Amino acid sequence: MKATAVSLLLVAACTAGSDRTSVPSNDLGASTIETERGDGIFELRAFDRDENVVANVRVHTGQFADLTDYIPNATIGSEIEVTATGHDPRRLVTSETQLFMIDAGDDPAIRQFLLLDAVRSALRDEGNLQVMGTPPTEAYEYPPTTYNCPAGYLVNNRWADQCCYTPAYWSPYYGYQRSNTYFVNVATNQITLRWQSDYGACKGADGSYCTGDACFYGPNGFSRPYFSASYANVKIRTYFGYGAQGCISQADYGAYEFPGLWGSFPAGQSCPGGLKSYPPPWDY
Repeated sequence: MKATAVSLLLVAACTAGSDRTSVPSNDLGASTIETERGDGIFELRAFDRDENVVANVRVHTGQFADLTDYIPNATIGSEIEVTATGHDPRRLVTSETQLFMIDAGDDPAIRQFLLLDAVRSALRDEGNLQVMGTPPTEAYEYPPTTYNCPAGYLVNNRWADQCCYTPAYWSPYYGYQRSNTYFVNVATNQITLRWQSDYGACKGADGSYCTGDACFYGPNGFSRPYFSASYANVKIRTYFGYGAQGCISQADYGAYEFPGLWGSFPAGQSCPGGLKSYPPPWDY
């Protein structure tokens, strides 16, 4: 199974001098964390008691070599990568540049680390990165509730293969978990994640008024997509465990769990007013 850690590529020097923060005992062996921010880069590093770096979360916003492989014609975007010693890395690319949302993933050790209060707060408050999910120590179990994607949630010029929809749910530990779609974009061979708005179409991340490309949620009521590279025999599966539910990708030879489909929402739509780009950043 692909691990879903999150680290961001460091492509420029960061400003040093951040104070360390202690974190509770965890399976990665991290004892302290520090954060740094530079020109378009945020990085959170975790150290063990011997001062070895055991985990990184890095976000880089700007230009990078393979940006247009994920988002054609883009001149700016963001890459997010989570790495931990002895675990598979995960990299996400998005046209979002202000506020980021990622899932904590299904790797138990990385998930536990990302959802430590100190880590989660630092990512949110200093890196504008919200981690969705519940920690592996959560005792409350949830029924595995995932569905085939409704056509109206998807644009009509792309085939969304193995499309899984996870509805929002409530965790007594972590609170509200946002709904999302997760599928393989056959046109680009990329796994695609999009978060659904609770406030309707063309809204800020908190439901506030917005115009044009400044909106977090687009005309279809979804965030800008997050892309990661696909791989051989990829399957989208329902994930259930560690106090969480949802869809993940993994390599196996089994039958598809979710069907593919064409969407029915017209592609090329923008939010009213303000500056607009084409194609709109919410298409994929």
